[in-house]
Amino acid sequence: MCVNLPHDYPASEPDIYVRSDKLDRNQQHILNSDLASYISTLERGEICTYSAISWLQENASQYHAESTKPDVVVKNNDENDKVFTRYWIYSHHIYSKMKRKEILDLAKEFSITGFCLPGRPGIICAEGLASDSNEWWQKVCKCTYIHLSG
Repeated sequence: MCVNLPHDYPASEPDIYVRSDKLDRNQQHILNSDLASYISTLERGEICTYSAISWLQENASQYHAESTKPDVVVKNNDENDKVFTRYWIYSHHIYSKMKRKEILDLAKEFSITGFCLPGRPGIICAEGLASDSNEWWQKVCKCTYIHLSG
């Protein structure tokens, strides 16, 4: 789900759209059109991102159920090792030099590249093979770095 808030939000409606590898292009277009129609019915001046997320939670299953695209199951881990992934992690803030160093050291351990921008908001970009990126992110979450509040 991608949310773009205009400068004068909530006076103007946000641009919200969804992408899913479980839906084909036409189904995503229909879902996003229906979501935009729903957002246009909401009262201007009110924060509507929560309402949009709630609508999506309630209605997304009908678009997924209509999907004719078969689920892809990767049976060979070697195939998953060839997939490149990029994680964009936004945090309320990242200030602690020690936490940033630990996150970056852990990234080196898993052969992950990227960068960490301290401040408010804090941003981390991590890139690497899917299996390495997933393991790195699981370790970051387990080590309670997920709060990144230091």
